[in-house]
Amino acid sequence: MKNEDFAIAFSEKEGEEAVKEVSLKIKRIFPKKINYIILMFTPDYTPAQIIKTINFTLKPKKLFCLQAPWLIFEDKSIPKGIVACCINKENLYSHESFLEEKKSDETEAFFRSAFKNMRKTDYFFLSFISPSINPNSYLNSMKLSLGEAVNSLGIGYMKHFGQHSYQIINDQINQGLTNIALRGLEVDTLQLSGYVPLGRPFKITKVVPSRNLIVEINEQPAVKIYRHYADDKYETFMKKKLFNLYPLGIRKNGSIQLVNIIECLQDGSLVYTGEVKEGSEAHIMFLDTTSLFSEIKNKLFLFQQKGQGLVFMVNSLVRKKILQDLANDEIKFIKQTLGKESKIIGVYSDYCLSADQEKGQIDVETGKLLLTLWN
Repeated sequence: MKNEDFAIAFSEKEGEEAVKEVSLKIKRIFPKKINYIILMFTPDYTPAQIIKTINFTLKPKKLFCLQAPWLIFEDKSIPKGIVACCINKENLYSHESFLEEKKSDETEAFFRSAFKNMRKTDYFFLSFISPSINPNSYLNSMKLSLGEAVNSLGIGYMKHFGQHSYQIINDQINQGLTNIALRGLEVDTLQLSGYVPLGRPFKITKVVPSRNLIVEINEQPAVKIYRHYADDKYETFMKKKLFNLYPLGIRKNGSIQLVNIIECLQDGSLVYTGEVKEGSEAHIMFLDTTSLFSEIKNKLFLFQQKGQGLVFMVNSLVRKKILQDLANDEIKFIKQTLGKESKIIGVYSDYCLSADQEKGQIDVETGKLLLTLWN
């Protein structure tokens, strides 16, 4: 997307003053017309106040908002603030729908009714998914209704990081599932990993997808695989619940998909985030920071060939926890490599869903960093 088609802004001021500040910054660039505002905010701000102030200061054609625990603006991770993006691209059309939290088990019916008359390949689907929505149910419903090859980006959370998990469409506040279909926007996607396999592969032999449980690995209680690798440090491993530092890598269609382990139940079953099928081959994975930045540089070189402009980043809360101080260095390195002509905004999430256009599939990822270039 050309720089004259969009503007980004950030503020960490308190309450209404933060909304006014981002509005003023955008108004300076687009003084006459405001079509689409995409806004991300931390739990420090009130949705009703955001709607009121944005509608008064900018009067956008459409307003889409997501509450998130951490934000991204250019080369910084933001623990508190508001990040806004105005898109004034010509011939951009949107169709948006939301599913209320109390109807969280109706995702398939939601997709079928909301987008039944649309030519799916013409659209980019952007989803905000609250903790009330099971990611596996969401993914299955989306595949059945829209197909595997649809271009999509889903930003999801497994637990509340504030008292509520708010989403906004125009003047409506939601805490369930928000889906925005955009036509006239081309989106290219790049995943950055840095994870490498640890030890020999194993087989996942029993899964209960409806409960997000891995019950058996190699026909043994699933947790035993961590006992094997942790060895004499197993008690410390369990006491500190270090599962999220060592996700599972599921082999799927020639690539490795990360699945985050959330906790262990008394029977040895593992609660996971992602997509797991019985019979899958998997590894214990760890993030190799020694080779991380060289991988980023190599992959971003290919990404740069597609142009510069608006980059929307979805980073992983698990990844941030593992990298600690290096998490900020990673974002700074990405910004530096992409250059000043690329403008970066984004959020941190528990998981994201993205479409691999080459392989024609949609995956749930929990530990990778996702970059999307909007044109």
